[in-house]
Amino acid sequence: APTTGAVRTPAPTQTLPPDSAHAGDGEAEKVAPLLRWTVPPGLGLILLAALCLRRRLLREKRLRRLEWEGETNQAVLAAYGYLQRLLPWGGQENARLEELACKAKFSQHRLTEKERGEAATLVLREAGRVDAALPVWKRLAFRYLWGLF
Repeated sequence: APTTGAVRTPAPTQTLPPDSAHAGDGEAEKVAPLLRWTVPPGLGLILLAALCLRRRLLREKRLRRLEWEGETNQAVLAAYGYLQRLLPWGGQENARLEELACKAKFSQHRLTEKERGEAATLVLREAGRVDAALPVWKRLAFRYLWGLF
């Protein structure tokens, strides 16, 4: 039994190379999850820039579809399709836009530019209303992940 005045020194330890048969003693499993979640420097900034670019491209594409000149029927149908994508986020049906979409789909006549502009205004107003009503974390997904506004 050691005496009370004796100082104990730790026993020397032996280090093993990583490819040793004893390397699977659990230490590597404790460190590995930490290594998997490290983010290289600058990657967060690159992802943020990619999301912003994606939002911009999707928004420009949507606006081009809503402003198709000469293809007013297609533009009104695109506006109606956009409204349908807003419904799960809290968007509301619009009777006038639905009427214009039915006219565009089933009528033999081409819709006027005024009707196309009305449909675009209705759907963009609804998108703005949905965007303003969402909590911040949902608004980020609405804007940047899905590119809906």
